[in-house]
Amino acid sequence: MQLNSKILRFESKENKYYSDNVCKALEVQVNLLRCRKMNFFESIFKHSRDIVLLINSNGNIIKANIAAAKAYGYNLQELYNMKIYSLRAPKTKDSVYQQLQEAFDIGISFETRHVRKNGEEFPVEVSAHQLMYNHEKLLLSIIRDVTKRKRTEQVFAETEIIKIIEKVASGLAHEIRNSITSVHGFLQLAAHQKMEQNQFAHHCNLMLEELDYAELVITGLILVAGDKFLDLQVRNLNQLIESMFPLLQTQAKLQGKTIELSLEDTQAIYLDAKEIKLLVTQLTNNALESMSSGGKVIIRTQMIDDSPVLSIRDNGKGIPHEIRDKLGTSFFTTKDIGVGLGLAICNRIVIRHEAIMNIESNGLGTTVNVTFQSKSK
Repeated sequence: MQLNSKILRFESKENKYYSDNVCKALEVQVNLLRCRKMNFFESIFKHSRDIVLLINSNGNIIKANIAAAKAYGYNLQELYNMKIYSLRAPKTKDSVYQQLQEAFDIGISFETRHVRKNGEEFPVEVSAHQLMYNHEKLLLSIIRDVTKRKRTEQVFAETEIIKIIEKVASGLAHEIRNSITSVHGFLQLAAHQKMEQNQFAHHCNLMLEELDYAELVITGLILVAGDKFLDLQVRNLNQLIESMFPLLQTQAKLQGKTIELSLEDTQAIYLDAKEIKLLVTQLTNNALESMSSGGKVIIRTQMIDDSPVLSIRDNGKGIPHEIRDKLGTSFFTTKDIGVGLGLAICNRIVIRHEAIMNIESNGLGTTVNVTFQSKSK
């Protein structure tokens, strides 16, 4: 029994000796991993092309890399004595401490503007999140100078603007030049007295129509710009449509198509007469252009839930799915010649009247519904 006790005591010492060695070995391995991890972090920190800052909860810069010194124009010692607040452009400083708190809490990514030692501002992308560094909770902030990218985006945007201007100029030249050419020819004939009195009166009406069309195009551009005064008066939608019908019907007949009216009693509401006429004209022209010869457009009004609704339906082929999301985008057009402002103008008129427009389309045709607010609303 005593022998066994000695053996047990001996084994216990051996086990303790073995356990101590294992613990020490594990501790060595952990410290080695920590050192490797720290060396790896320091290597990335030092050689990163992006600006890397370590910031404490008070916003003080604890550590910065060489890229930071080059970007801001300070030496590393100067950066260590600064707050992140000092590197922000004046107009962005109000949000610094809120973003600092969010970064510590959940991590954050955002764009802002920083400022160099010489006062020059530059755009940056910031990604910041909390980490433990030397047993202290710090904020790792990785900052990328995006000046070159922003310049590229600006050049691209300017190129797109030039393309749009070219498209608009080309479209306007086509739309208005025809009217100007007609009026110019008429005036030449009149000046040389090569026109009889009855012909003169007839052609005067034609020229007035051409000038009205040119005015319509220009009015559309002004509407898109949003600078036109809205002349709202209580008017009856049906009366406005009926006053336009002869001209719309003439245009349809010239194309071998028909227009049918289906006007129910509607409540008088606040409308700008010129804009509503332009809206109906644009939607009807779109409907006519979507159909081949023999097609029919139905212009309908009705009351739905105490609100007047204007509907214009055609029996064309419908709108292709791939372009439906682009409908109403300024300067977008599927026509070889045109400004691409038709539906953009319609959208603008609808918004100015606080109405709602929706488009339903399938292989049997397209219906555009415009729901106006009732007078009481």
